[in-house]
Amino acid sequence: MFKKKNIVFYLVITTFAVLYFIIVSYDLKKENEYSDDLKSSYSMAYNIDKYTKKIWIAQEWSGESEGYYHNLFSFYITKIENGKIEGRLEINQIAKPDIYTSNTINESWNNENFRGELKDNIAECYLKKDSYEGYVTLIFQDNDNISADLVYICQDDNKTEYKKSGSFRPFNLSDVENLIINEDLIQYTSLDSWGEVYIVPGIVTYGNKSLPCAYLVIESFDILYEFSTSYKTASEIESILVDDLNGDGYKDIKITTYFPRDPDIESIEWIFYQLENGMFYTINNLFKRLETKKSERSHHDELYKNELDNVEGVTSKLIEDGIS
Repeated sequence: MFKKKNIVFYLVITTFAVLYFIIVSYDLKKENEYSDDLKSSYSMAYNIDKYTKKIWIAQEWSGESEGYYHNLFSFYITKIENGKIEGRLEINQIAKPDIYTSNTINESWNNENFRGELKDNIAECYLKKDSYEGYVTLIFQDNDNISADLVYICQDDNKTEYKKSGSFRPFNLSDVENLIINEDLIQYTSLDSWGEVYIVPGIVTYGNKSLPCAYLVIESFDILYEFSTSYKTASEIESILVDDLNGDGYKDIKITTYFPRDPDIESIEWIFYQLENGMFYTINNLFKRLETKKSERSHHDELYKNELDNVEGVTSKLIEDGIS
């Protein structure tokens, strides 16, 4: 009788032990799966950052001066957050973030024209612009490139549908034709939401003419932003200052240009004020320069007179709006 009770007792204990082991093993398995999912999610979130803010061009893009690329398009991604993605796409040209001027800063500061959802490494987005609308699918590759499929309809009488696809890489300084970099003026800075970046100045030549240029790039020389404005022909960049120039908490960029072959012409300051979304608007200091130069126009008299007339009206409006 005693032995029989012992056997039953041991069977019950063994059964409970086996059940407990199965339950614990299952919980551990689920916990590990959940942990792996979190790691995968974190890894994706971490890795996806390398795709934002860059300008993406087709692999076969070989330079803008050869004309429009009618079978190609370009885009950049401004934000990927909580499974949502948004950015801007341009057809037949390189998509570059806008530089706002005094005439546009009171308008919408939204650069984006496509938005969608990101699942794993695939983003399905709706594209809308005045001249066309459609859908674009972005597939983020392990080789740091992006595959994209675009279907859009032109908003014309024919409502023609187009389909384009390709593999895309970051737009790089090496893609800018006839660029001569001024290495002595390259600046390394931490620029708010842009992170650790370089400002690379230089000139771009067009035949026997040239214009100043300045690019915001990362260490690999991939271009994030171009500080473009109505620079003067034959001028060059003299200095670059990075500072919060209007006290709004965001760092601004002041680019000073001069005329190396005509020292009698006053230098011009071009100030790019940074907005909350990281974009820039610019107001140059032509007015200040022209006022000081007004009494000594010499052979540039007509040029300064025309510029002064154009700038005085804009400056008066900016003063009224409280922008200096």
